Amino acid sequence: MPGPRPTPPAALHLTRLAKVTPDQPVLLPGTGLRALYLTRAHMGEAGGAVICLEGELLIDFVDGAFLHLRSGEACTLRLAHRLLPARRHCTALHVGGEEG
Repeated sequence: MPGPRPTPPAALHLTRLAKVTPDQPVLLPGTGLRALYLTRAHMGEAGGAVICLEGELLIDFVDGAFLHLRSGEACTLRLAHRLLPARRHCTALHVGGEEG
């Protein structure tokens, strides 16, 4: 006799979840993912990657390089960096690495 049907995990709306705590990374349990709603600069160490979920994100690297990401774009973070919203705010997903 078959057992009960497996229950799928609940879906999370990352942009809404991040907006609850502006400028504070929201760790998604059991993953290396952090959702972040940015209204000001956020410093980070080298490692991992970032995905712009909503808005536009500026990334200033310690070597003087910078990158402008739009919604749906991503990049690796091989150097220490500063994440900034290109306008008043944006939502990003940080994957792996360490945040400061």
